[in-house]
Amino acid sequence: GGPGGSGGGGRGGGARAGEQIDLSDCLAEFFEEEKLGAGNLWRCAKCNDFRAASKRISIYKLPPILIIHLKRYAAHRHKPSAKRDDAVAFPLDSADLSPFVSASQPVPPKYSLYAVCRHMGTLHHGHYAAAVRRNGEWVDLNDDRVRSIAAPSLCTAEARKSAYLLFYARDAPVQSGTGHDSSAASVASGHGARAASNASTALPESGVEMRNVLRQTLSSPQHWPFDMTVIPQQYRAAADGGGRAP
Repeated sequence: GGPGGSGGGGRGGGARAGEQIDLSDCLAEFFEEEKLGAGNLWRCAKCNDFRAASKRISIYKLPPILIIHLKRYAAHRHKPSAKRDDAVAFPLDSADLSPFVSASQPVPPKYSLYAVCRHMGTLHHGHYAAAVRRNGEWVDLNDDRVRSIAAPSLCTAEARKSAYLLFYARDAPVQSGTGHDSSAASVASGHGARAASNASTALPESGVEMRNVLRQTLSSPQHWPFDMTVIPQQYRAAADGGGRAP
């Protein structure tokens, strides 16, 4: 879902551009029931006729890793497209998705944030940076600059305006009698997303494991994907391929 549900053909409504919204409001609008009426009728498979109907999206099975893409690039038919700078407030811990699931889940539908991708700039140019949680601490990654940051820095107005991709890991159920979380599932790598592969080094909080990350860039094809090997002790990365994302 996007800020206010706008952009890319999403349903209208929501907050006006520039206002602060809550991520739960974005999700509620994305999953709300949609009326299919005149000009958008539903074709009944039984009677083969077009009829008014209601459509609703819900989550049947929650994934171990949940990636939320905020639609900040609004497309317009009769005016120039633009980037939205709404400040979207998002939870760092225990994000509850129970209102959006269609059936009971084997584990609680709660998630904790473990990474944020930010975009600073306009529709036509800008800069990407990221923040990642490791061992309970947040680390800011901005080109070759790596520094520790406090969790509240992710809740500032500027951080909420630039948040573009939110990476959540499902909270592991508490083991009976221990008070400690059990291990969560690992990330499934995807060819199209070029997301993650060769799991071995545990990311904290989520129990997710990853060693090599294939970064997709906007540079020339011969420069990607290139391998970025994470060295936990030094928080440094060695890139093979010479390309750099803009």
